[in-house]
Amino acid sequence: MIDDLSMDQEKRKEIQPEIYEKIDQFIKKVRSYINADEGTLPLTLTIDDPSGNSWIEYVPGEATHKWAHAEYNRTPEQNVQLGLVSEDEVAQQELAKKQAKATAIANSTSVSQQKEGEAEEENDNPRVTGFSTDHDDIENFANEVQTFHATCSSCFAPCETHMKVVNIPHFKDVIIMSTTCERCGYKSNEVKTGGAIPPHGRRVTLFVDDPEDLARDILKSESCGMKVPELNLDLTPGTLGGRFTTIEGLLSQVREELHSRVFQETSDSMTDETKTRWDEFFSRLDSAIAGKIKFTIEMVDPLSASYIQNVYAPDDDPNMKIVDYERTEEENEDLGLTDMVV
Repeated sequence: MIDDLSMDQEKRKEIQPEIYEKIDQFIKKVRSYINADEGTLPLTLTIDDPSGNSWIEYVPGEATHKWAHAEYNRTPEQNVQLGLVSEDEVAQQELAKKQAKATAIANSTSVSQQKEGEAEEENDNPRVTGFSTDHDDIENFANEVQTFHATCSSCFAPCETHMKVVNIPHFKDVIIMSTTCERCGYKSNEVKTGGAIPPHGRRVTLFVDDPEDLARDILKSESCGMKVPELNLDLTPGTLGGRFTTIEGLLSQVREELHSRVFQETSDSMTDETKTRWDEFFSRLDSAIAGKIKFTIEMVDPLSASYIQNVYAPDDDPNMKIVDYERTEEENEDLGLTDMVV
């Protein structure tokens, strides 16, 4: 960047001295940060890449506040910039959304009017009916996979989203949603819990001291952060999204994601020391996945939407500790609860 900015500075000094001075000051400022001059640190570097192809090396064992990674859905404008869709396609999708919304509102109004007419007719001609139909509908909703039309968030093509309600014993109902786009190949899997926002957050700690513990069900919501101190593993909220799997499955997903990022995207510039530290990290992670070492899982969820299976239920699990806590102001702000009017 400095080389590019320094180019033609001498000519610019004669033709546009004011712009020259501003660029020169900026170059000096950047150099001071590169040299770590007094007063320049700490420095925060943020990379926002809509293509998802940029990466900053993470060094295992560093403080958790030094590095963070988050993924997001691209906006229609970003998809146009990347050449994934054209502006006309985006305009057509926006028009289709508005038309679909108007149709849905019209259909909802029509159905409401029809129900009001049926209710009036029922009052005029009362009859005895059962509730078997409603009960069957509720049972079918809980047992069957529901499918509804959606729009791909990547290319805006029509696609289908599948949804299934799963009851976790001694916890609550969770909703598993899966979307696959046949046009661009985009895939999305989400796990969400239902119900109202709880008044407290929850911290769940499990000491894994037996290989059989790896088969325990675990639900990690999108708002949940997870730590495994023995492995120097720290997942910030939002990492991996929502997952409903086993402890072994979750650790395997973490390993696969990290390994592909570390050794496929940054291996060329990695020092021998950093590579050794990563090899040691993955070696211990593999040992944990194989049940060869004991470790502790700590899950902190400000929405109390995460869960680890209690194999002793309904009795207490001697290796598990569950603590409800007051959310911090920062957590309430991040969740959008601070400005919420109840």
